[in-house]
Amino acid sequence: MTVIPGHGHFHPVVPLARALGQSGHEVRVATSASFAPTVERAGLSVERAGLDWVESRPELVSPGVDMGSPRARAAELMRIFNEVAPRAMVPDLLTLIESWRPDLLLFTLFELGGLLAAEMTDTPYVLLRNFIPAALGRSHAPGGGGSTEKPEWSALNTFRSELGLRTFDPRGEAFPALRYLDLDLVPPSLHLLAAQNPLGTAHPLRPVHFSVPALGGGSFSEDGFAGPGPRLLVSLGTVFNDATDVISAIVDGLSGVGRSLVVGLGNGTTGDVAPSADMRFAPWAPFDVVLPGCDVLVTHGGWGSMMAALSHGVPMLVLPQAADNFVNALRVRSIGAGRFLAPPQVTASAVREEAAILLSDPVYRLNALRLKDEIEAMPGPDAAVGLLERLARERAPVTSTMSFPRF
Repeated sequence: MTVIPGHGHFHPVVPLARALGQSGHEVRVATSASFAPTVERAGLSVERAGLDWVESRPELVSPGVDMGSPRARAAELMRIFNEVAPRAMVPDLLTLIESWRPDLLLFTLFELGGLLAAEMTDTPYVLLRNFIPAALGRSHAPGGGGSTEKPEWSALNTFRSELGLRTFDPRGEAFPALRYLDLDLVPPSLHLLAAQNPLGTAHPLRPVHFSVPALGGGSFSEDGFAGPGPRLLVSLGTVFNDATDVISAIVDGLSGVGRSLVVGLGNGTTGDVAPSADMRFAPWAPFDVVLPGCDVLVTHGGWGSMMAALSHGVPMLVLPQAADNFVNALRVRSIGAGRFLAPPQVTASAVREEAAILLSDPVYRLNALRLKDEIEAMPGPDAAVGLLERLARERAPVTSTMSFPRF
Protein backbone atom coordinates (compact mmCIF):
# COMPACT_ATOMS: atom_id res chain seq x y z
CA MET A 1 0.00 0.00 0.00
CA THR A 2 1.37 3.43 -0.91
CA VAL A 3 -0.08 6.47 0.84
CA ILE A 4 0.42 10.22 1.00
CA PRO A 5 1.96 10.99 4.43
CA GLY A 6 -1.20 12.45 5.92
CA HIS A 7 -3.85 11.13 8.29
CA GLY A 8 -6.70 11.73 5.84
CA HIS A 9 -5.01 9.50 3.26
CA PHE A 10 -3.73 6.85 5.66
CA HIS A 11 -6.73 6.24 7.92
CA PRO A 12 -9.00 4.83 5.15
CA VAL A 13 -6.50 2.07 4.30
CA VAL A 14 -6.01 0.81 7.87
CA PRO A 15 -9.19 -1.32 8.22
CA LEU A 16 -8.44 -3.08 4.92
CA ALA A 17 -4.77 -3.56 5.82
CA ARG A 18 -5.78 -5.14 9.12
CA ALA A 19 -8.37 -7.38 7.46
CA LEU A 20 -5.71 -8.59 5.02
CA GLY A 21 -3.31 -9.30 7.88
CA GLN A 22 -5.99 -11.22 9.77
CA SER A 23 -6.54 -13.31 6.63
CA GLY A 24 -2.88 -14.32 6.57
CA HIS A 25 -1.58 -11.86 3.98
CA GLU A 26 1.54 -9.73 4.37
CA VAL A 27 0.97 -6.00 4.06
CA ARG A 28 3.52 -3.20 3.95
CA VAL A 29 2.74 0.51 3.81
CA ALA A 30 5.14 2.70 1.81
CA THR A 31 5.23 6.33 2.92
CA SER A 32 7.63 9.02 4.08
CA ALA A 33 10.14 8.53 6.88
CA SER A 34 8.54 11.30 8.94
CA PHE A 35 5.10 9.68 8.71
CA ALA A 36 6.38 6.16 9.44
CA PRO A 37 5.80 6.39 13.22
CA THR A 38 2.09 7.03 12.56
CA VAL A 39 1.90 3.83 10.50
CA GLU A 40 3.72 1.88 13.19
CA ARG A 41 1.36 3.17 15.89
CA ALA A 42 -1.45 1.65 13.85
CA GLY A 43 0.29 -1.73 14.11
CA LEU A 44 1.33 -1.97 10.45
CA SER A 45 4.67 -2.64 8.77
CA VAL A 46 6.14 0.40 7.05
CA GLU A 47 8.60 0.99 4.22
CA ARG A 48 10.18 4.45 4.17
CA ALA A 49 10.02 5.75 0.61
CA GLY A 50 9.92 8.95 -1.43
CA LEU A 51 10.05 12.50 -0.11
CA ASP A 52 10.59 12.91 3.61
CA TRP A 53 7.60 15.13 4.33
CA VAL A 54 4.12 15.26 5.85
CA GLU A 55 1.00 16.68 4.23
CA SER A 56 0.32 19.05 7.12
CA ARG A 57 3.68 20.80 6.51
CA PRO A 58 3.99 21.35 2.73
CA GLU A 59 6.19 24.37 3.40
CA LEU A 60 9.01 21.93 4.21
CA VAL A 61 8.89 20.76 0.58
CA SER A 62 8.25 24.22 -0.89
CA PRO A 63 9.94 26.73 1.44
CA GLY A 64 9.76 29.63 -1.03
CA VAL A 65 6.09 29.27 -1.95
CA ASP A 66 3.44 31.55 -0.44
CA MET A 67 0.85 29.33 1.25
CA GLY A 68 -0.83 32.01 3.31
CA SER A 69 -4.37 30.92 2.42
CA PRO A 70 -6.01 27.48 2.43
CA ARG A 71 -6.50 27.64 -1.35
CA ALA A 72 -2.86 28.52 -1.95
CA ARG A 73 -1.80 25.66 0.31
CA ALA A 74 -4.13 23.26 -1.48
CA ALA A 75 -2.80 24.34 -4.87
CA GLU A 76 0.78 23.70 -3.78
CA LEU A 77 -0.22 20.33 -2.33
CA MET A 78 -1.68 19.38 -5.71
CA ARG A 79 1.61 20.28 -7.36
CA ILE A 80 3.47 18.12 -4.86
CA PHE A 81 1.02 15.23 -5.33
CA ASN A 82 1.17 15.29 -9.12
CA GLU A 83 4.71 16.41 -9.89
CA VAL A 84 7.17 16.44 -7.00
CA ALA A 85 6.21 13.42 -4.90
CA PRO A 86 5.87 10.86 -7.75
CA ARG A 87 9.38 11.66 -9.02
CA ALA A 88 10.80 10.87 -5.59
CA MET A 89 8.49 7.91 -4.89
CA VAL A 90 8.86 5.88 -8.08
CA PRO A 91 12.59 4.97 -7.74
CA ASP A 92 12.13 3.75 -4.15
CA LEU A 93 9.03 1.74 -5.09
CA LEU A 94 10.80 0.13 -8.03
CA THR A 95 13.55 -1.02 -5.69
CA LEU A 96 11.02 -2.34 -3.18
CA ILE A 97 9.00 -4.15 -5.85
CA GLU A 98 12.16 -5.73 -7.27
CA SER A 99 13.26 -7.04 -3.86
CA TRP A 100 9.90 -7.98 -2.32
CA ARG A 101 7.84 -9.00 -5.38
CA PRO A 102 4.38 -8.00 -4.11
CA ASP A 103 1.35 -9.64 -5.68
CA LEU A 104 -0.62 -6.37 -5.65
CA LEU A 105 -0.07 -2.68 -5.12
CA LEU A 106 -2.85 -0.57 -3.56
CA PHE A 107 -2.79 3.23 -3.55
CA THR A 108 -5.09 6.08 -2.68
CA LEU A 109 -6.08 8.61 -5.33
CA PHE A 110 -3.32 11.17 -4.88
CA GLU A 111 -0.37 8.81 -4.27
CA LEU A 112 0.38 8.54 -7.97
CA GLY A 113 3.87 7.14 -7.52
CA GLY A 114 2.25 3.82 -6.67
CA LEU A 115 0.25 3.76 -9.89
CA LEU A 116 3.32 4.59 -12.00
CA ALA A 117 5.56 1.99 -10.33
CA ALA A 118 2.86 -0.67 -10.68
CA GLU A 119 2.42 0.09 -14.38
CA MET A 120 6.18 -0.06 -14.97
CA THR A 121 6.55 -3.46 -13.28
CA ASP A 122 3.31 -5.00 -14.55
CA THR A 123 2.04 -5.35 -10.98
CA PRO A 124 -1.77 -5.47 -10.71
CA TYR A 125 -2.93 -2.37 -8.86
CA VAL A 126 -5.89 -1.27 -6.79
CA LEU A 127 -7.34 2.21 -6.23
CA LEU A 128 -8.89 2.89 -2.84
CA ARG A 129 -11.27 5.74 -3.67
CA ASN A 130 -11.91 8.04 -0.70
CA PHE A 131 -13.03 10.90 -2.90
CA ILE A 132 -16.42 11.89 -4.32
CA PRO A 133 -15.91 11.59 -8.09
CA ALA A 134 -16.97 14.27 -10.52
CA ALA A 135 -16.51 14.23 -14.29
CA LEU A 136 -13.10 12.99 -15.41
CA GLY A 137 -10.97 15.84 -16.67
CA ARG A 138 -12.70 18.20 -14.28
CA SER A 139 -12.67 18.03 -10.48
CA HIS A 140 -12.08 14.26 -10.42
CA ALA A 141 -8.71 14.70 -12.08
CA PRO A 142 -5.82 15.01 -9.61
CA GLY A 143 -5.46 18.69 -10.54
CA GLY A 144 -9.19 19.31 -10.03
CA GLY A 145 -11.45 21.80 -11.81
CA GLY A 146 -11.61 22.95 -15.41
CA SER A 147 -12.67 21.29 -18.65
CA THR A 148 -9.26 21.48 -20.32
CA GLU A 149 -6.08 19.72 -19.34
CA LYS A 150 -4.73 21.13 -16.09
CA PRO A 151 -1.05 21.98 -15.57
CA GLU A 152 -0.83 19.19 -12.99
CA TRP A 153 -2.01 16.64 -15.56
CA SER A 154 0.51 18.03 -18.01
CA ALA A 155 3.32 17.58 -15.47
CA LEU A 156 2.17 14.06 -14.71
CA ASN A 157 2.00 13.19 -18.41
CA THR A 158 5.51 14.56 -18.90
CA PHE A 159 6.76 12.20 -16.20
CA ARG A 160 4.76 9.30 -17.66
CA SER A 161 6.44 9.91 -21.00
CA GLU A 162 9.88 9.99 -19.38
CA LEU A 163 9.13 6.63 -17.76
CA GLY A 164 8.08 5.12 -21.08
CA LEU A 165 4.39 4.99 -20.12
CA ARG A 166 1.53 6.05 -22.35
CA THR A 167 0.29 9.57 -21.69
CA PHE A 168 -3.27 10.12 -20.54
CA ASP A 169 -5.98 12.49 -21.81
CA PRO A 170 -8.43 13.07 -18.92
CA ARG A 171 -10.96 14.65 -21.30
CA GLY A 172 -11.63 11.44 -23.18
CA GLU A 173 -10.31 8.50 -21.19
CA ALA A 174 -11.02 6.69 -17.96
CA PHE A 175 -8.39 7.30 -15.29
CA PRO A 176 -5.75 4.50 -15.66
CA ALA A 177 -6.11 3.70 -11.95
CA LEU A 178 -9.54 2.17 -12.68
CA ARG A 179 -8.10 -0.57 -14.89
CA TYR A 180 -7.94 -3.49 -12.43
CA LEU A 181 -9.97 -2.76 -9.30
CA ASP A 182 -11.56 0.36 -7.84
CA LEU A 183 -12.59 -0.04 -4.20
CA ASP A 184 -15.15 2.74 -3.84
CA LEU A 185 -15.68 4.08 -0.32
CA VAL A 186 -18.29 6.63 -1.43
CA PRO A 187 -21.83 5.83 -0.18
CA PRO A 188 -24.28 5.72 -3.11
CA SER A 189 -26.23 8.81 -2.03
CA LEU A 190 -23.07 10.93 -2.12
CA HIS A 191 -22.17 10.18 -5.73
CA LEU A 192 -22.51 13.20 -7.98
CA LEU A 193 -22.97 11.56 -11.37
CA ALA A 194 -24.16 8.37 -12.99
CA ALA A 195 -21.82 6.27 -15.15
CA GLN A 196 -18.77 6.68 -12.92
CA ASN A 197 -17.77 3.04 -13.44
CA PRO A 198 -16.37 3.44 -16.99
CA LEU A 199 -14.25 0.28 -16.97
CA GLY A 200 -16.65 -1.76 -14.86
CA THR A 201 -14.13 -2.33 -12.05
CA ALA A 202 -15.75 -0.29 -9.23
CA HIS A 203 -16.84 -2.23 -6.14
CA PRO A 204 -18.39 -0.61 -3.06
CA LEU A 205 -16.48 -0.81 0.20
CA ARG A 206 -17.82 0.40 3.53
CA PRO A 207 -15.75 3.28 4.96
CA VAL A 208 -14.71 2.11 8.42
CA HIS A 209 -13.50 4.91 10.64
CA PHE A 210 -10.08 4.58 12.23
CA SER A 211 -8.32 6.94 14.65
CA VAL A 212 -4.58 6.51 15.04
CA PRO A 213 -3.53 6.52 18.72
CA ALA A 214 -2.26 9.84 20.01
CA LEU A 215 1.44 10.54 19.65
CA GLY A 216 3.24 9.70 22.88
CA GLY A 217 0.46 7.37 24.03
CA GLY A 218 -1.74 10.19 25.30
CA SER A 219 -5.34 9.48 26.22
CA PHE A 220 -8.51 11.53 25.83
CA SER A 221 -10.90 12.49 28.60
CA GLU A 222 -14.37 13.97 28.11
CA ASP A 223 -14.00 16.11 31.24
CA GLY A 224 -15.51 19.51 30.52
CA PHE A 225 -17.39 18.22 27.45
CA ALA A 226 -19.92 15.82 28.93
CA GLY A 227 -23.02 17.28 30.52
CA PRO A 228 -26.63 18.34 29.83
CA GLY A 229 -27.71 20.23 26.74
CA PRO A 230 -26.49 20.11 23.15
CA ARG A 231 -22.94 18.94 22.44
CA LEU A 232 -21.02 20.25 19.45
CA LEU A 233 -17.70 18.91 18.22
CA VAL A 234 -15.43 21.21 16.19
CA SER A 235 -12.60 19.86 14.03
CA LEU A 236 -10.81 21.44 11.07
CA GLY A 237 -8.78 18.33 10.30
CA THR A 238 -5.01 17.95 10.09
CA VAL A 239 -4.10 20.21 7.14
CA PHE A 240 -6.20 23.38 7.51
CA ASN A 241 -6.49 23.43 11.28
CA ASP A 242 -4.42 26.57 11.87
CA ALA A 243 -7.04 28.98 10.46
CA THR A 244 -7.34 31.06 13.62
CA ASP A 245 -9.82 33.46 12.01
CA VAL A 246 -12.18 30.55 11.40
CA ILE A 247 -11.57 29.16 14.90
CA SER A 248 -12.29 32.59 16.35
CA ALA A 249 -15.62 32.86 14.47
CA ILE A 250 -16.57 29.37 15.65
CA VAL A 251 -15.68 30.04 19.26
CA ASP A 252 -17.56 33.36 19.34
CA GLY A 253 -20.52 31.91 17.45
CA LEU A 254 -20.95 28.79 19.57
CA SER A 255 -20.55 30.52 22.93
CA GLY A 256 -23.68 29.77 24.92
CA VAL A 257 -25.17 27.45 22.26
CA GLY A 258 -24.19 24.28 24.12
CA ARG A 259 -21.12 22.43 25.29
CA SER A 260 -18.43 22.51 22.61
CA LEU A 261 -15.18 20.63 22.12
CA VAL A 262 -12.73 22.25 19.71
CA VAL A 263 -10.19 19.72 18.42
CA GLY A 264 -7.10 19.83 16.23
CA LEU A 265 -5.77 23.32 16.75
CA GLY A 266 -2.77 23.58 14.47
CA ASN A 267 -0.43 21.49 16.63
CA GLY A 268 -1.87 23.13 19.73
CA THR A 269 -1.56 26.76 18.64
CA THR A 270 -4.65 28.99 18.76
CA GLY A 271 -3.15 32.45 18.42
CA ASP A 272 -5.16 34.83 20.57
CA VAL A 273 -8.30 32.68 20.48
CA ALA A 274 -9.44 31.63 23.96
CA PRO A 275 -12.29 29.22 24.75
CA SER A 276 -15.48 30.44 26.38
CA ALA A 277 -16.72 28.97 29.65
CA ASP A 278 -18.73 26.25 27.92
CA MET A 279 -15.89 25.16 25.60
CA ARG A 280 -12.86 22.98 25.82
CA PHE A 281 -9.84 23.02 23.50
CA ALA A 282 -8.03 19.75 22.82
CA PRO A 283 -5.17 18.87 20.44
CA TRP A 284 -6.63 15.43 19.75
CA ALA A 285 -9.78 13.39 20.38
CA PRO A 286 -10.92 10.07 18.86
CA PHE A 287 -14.05 10.54 16.75
CA ASP A 288 -15.36 7.09 17.64
CA VAL A 289 -15.39 8.09 21.31
CA VAL A 290 -16.73 11.64 20.99
CA LEU A 291 -19.15 11.56 18.05
CA PRO A 292 -21.73 9.09 19.48
CA GLY A 293 -22.73 11.70 22.06
CA CYS A 294 -22.66 14.70 19.70
CA ASP A 295 -25.53 16.66 18.23
CA VAL A 296 -23.54 18.52 15.55
CA LEU A 297 -20.07 18.29 14.03
CA VAL A 298 -18.59 21.61 12.86
CA THR A 299 -16.00 20.63 10.26
CA HIS A 300 -13.94 21.76 7.28
CA GLY A 301 -15.51 18.92 5.27
CA GLY A 302 -12.54 16.62 4.81
CA TRP A 303 -13.28 13.04 3.80
CA GLY A 304 -12.44 11.47 7.16
CA SER A 305 -14.42 13.94 9.23
CA MET A 306 -17.44 13.76 6.92
CA MET A 307 -17.56 9.96 6.86
CA ALA A 308 -17.02 9.71 10.62
CA ALA A 309 -20.00 12.00 11.22
CA LEU A 310 -22.26 10.17 8.76
CA SER A 311 -21.19 6.78 10.15
CA HIS A 312 -22.51 7.96 13.54
CA GLY A 313 -25.60 9.70 12.16
CA VAL A 314 -24.38 13.16 13.23
CA PRO A 315 -25.41 16.20 11.13
CA MET A 316 -22.73 18.70 10.10
CA LEU A 317 -22.05 22.37 9.71
CA VAL A 318 -19.36 22.43 7.00
CA LEU A 319 -16.95 25.35 6.69
CA PRO A 320 -14.95 24.31 3.59
CA GLN A 321 -11.38 25.53 3.35
CA ALA A 322 -9.96 24.11 0.10
CA ALA A 323 -9.48 20.98 -2.04
CA ASP A 324 -12.40 18.50 -1.91
CA ASN A 325 -14.02 20.34 1.02
CA PHE A 326 -16.35 22.26 -1.29
CA VAL A 327 -17.69 19.22 -3.14
CA ASN A 328 -18.18 17.44 0.18
CA ALA A 329 -19.98 20.45 1.63
CA LEU A 330 -22.37 20.61 -1.32
CA ARG A 331 -23.14 16.89 -1.09
CA VAL A 332 -23.77 17.07 2.66
CA ARG A 333 -26.23 19.89 2.05
CA SER A 334 -27.81 18.15 -0.97
CA ILE A 335 -28.60 14.98 0.98
CA GLY A 336 -30.03 17.07 3.82
CA ALA A 337 -27.49 15.89 6.42
CA GLY A 338 -26.08 19.33 7.13
CA ARG A 339 -25.49 22.91 6.11
CA PHE A 340 -22.46 24.88 4.98
CA LEU A 341 -20.96 28.34 4.94
CA ALA A 342 -18.56 29.43 2.20
CA PRO A 343 -15.37 31.14 3.47
CA PRO A 344 -16.64 34.74 3.01
CA GLN A 345 -19.79 33.84 4.97
CA VAL A 346 -18.01 32.54 8.07
CA THR A 347 -18.79 34.98 10.86
CA ALA A 348 -19.68 34.41 14.48
CA SER A 349 -23.32 35.32 13.89
CA ALA A 350 -23.59 33.05 10.83
CA VAL A 351 -22.04 30.11 12.69
CA ARG A 352 -24.46 30.64 15.58
CA GLU A 353 -27.48 30.85 13.27
CA GLU A 354 -26.53 27.74 11.29
CA ALA A 355 -25.80 25.72 14.43
CA ALA A 356 -29.16 26.73 15.87
CA ILE A 357 -30.95 25.51 12.73
CA LEU A 358 -29.17 22.16 12.86
CA LEU A 359 -29.99 21.73 16.53
CA SER A 360 -33.67 22.68 16.18
CA ASP A 361 -34.68 20.90 12.97
CA PRO A 362 -34.74 17.08 13.36
CA VAL A 363 -34.68 16.50 9.58
CA TYR A 364 -30.90 16.94 9.50
CA ARG A 365 -30.39 14.24 12.12
CA LEU A 366 -32.84 11.93 10.34
CA ASN A 367 -31.00 12.30 7.04
CA ALA A 368 -27.64 11.71 8.72
CA LEU A 369 -29.09 8.56 10.28
CA ARG A 370 -30.31 7.46 6.83
CA LEU A 371 -26.73 7.75 5.57
CA LYS A 372 -25.54 5.82 8.61
CA ASP A 373 -27.83 2.94 7.60
CA GLU A 374 -26.63 3.18 3.99
CA ILE A 375 -22.99 3.01 5.05
CA GLU A 376 -23.61 0.05 7.33
CA ALA A 377 -25.21 -1.82 4.41
CA MET A 378 -22.08 -1.50 2.25
CA PRO A 379 -19.72 -4.53 2.05
CA GLY A 380 -17.00 -4.45 4.69
CA PRO A 381 -13.23 -5.00 4.51
CA ASP A 382 -13.57 -8.79 4.57
CA ALA A 383 -15.45 -8.66 1.26
CA ALA A 384 -12.66 -6.56 -0.23
CA VAL A 385 -10.10 -9.16 0.88
CA GLY A 386 -11.83 -11.66 -1.41
CA LEU A 387 -11.67 -9.24 -4.33
CA LEU A 388 -7.95 -8.64 -3.76
CA GLU A 389 -7.30 -12.36 -3.56
CA ARG A 390 -9.10 -12.83 -6.85
CA LEU A 391 -7.06 -10.07 -8.50
CA ALA A 392 -3.80 -11.56 -7.22
CA ARG A 393 -4.83 -14.97 -8.50
CA GLU A 394 -6.19 -13.98 -11.92
CA ARG A 395 -4.14 -10.81 -12.59
CA ALA A 396 -7.07 -9.50 -14.65
CA PRO A 397 -9.67 -6.75 -14.11
CA VAL A 398 -12.23 -7.58 -11.43
CA THR A 399 -15.43 -6.41 -13.07
CA SER A 400 -18.72 -5.55 -11.42
CA THR A 401 -22.20 -4.37 -12.32
CA MET A 402 -22.04 -1.49 -9.86
CA SER A 403 -23.90 1.59 -11.04
CA PHE A 404 -24.46 4.97 -9.46
CA PRO A 405 -27.73 6.83 -8.93
CA ARG A 406 -28.38 10.06 -10.78
CA PHE A 407 -29.18 13.13 -8.68
